Amino acid sequence: MRSQKERLDSSVAALEEVSAENVKLKESLKDAQGDTLQSNHANSILFIFNVIVGIFLLIALLWMFTKKRNDGDDKNNDDTPRRKNSKSGQDENFEHKLDRIQKLGNLRDKGLLTDEEFNLQKSQILGE
Repeated sequence: MRSQKERLDSSVAALEEVSAENVKLKESLKDAQGDTLQSNHANSILFIFNVIVGIFLLIALLWMFTKKRNDGDDKNNDDTPRRKNSKSGQDENFEHKLDRIQKLGNLRDKGLLTDEEFNLQKSQILGE
């Protein structure tokens, strides 16, 4: 009978140890489930953020391509800016040539250039 009582006492002690360990495992499980919940929440926020950034980038790319296409159409359809630029370039070029000829004329008037040198330089400037 003593051996049965000792076995019963050792079984009760083992059961108490298992119960205590079971309680510890349940607490650890609750903590781990809370961490998973927080992790899933953070993943959801990151997913939403990535979707918003992706939509923003898509809109920016579409805007950039439509703007580039519109700029290209404006350049091809409107020739007046080219004409203005080429006309103003010709005017500036003519004024530059005129200034150079006037300087040569002043040098000729001062006696630093002969008429022949002046005419040669003038023909070179007008021939450019």
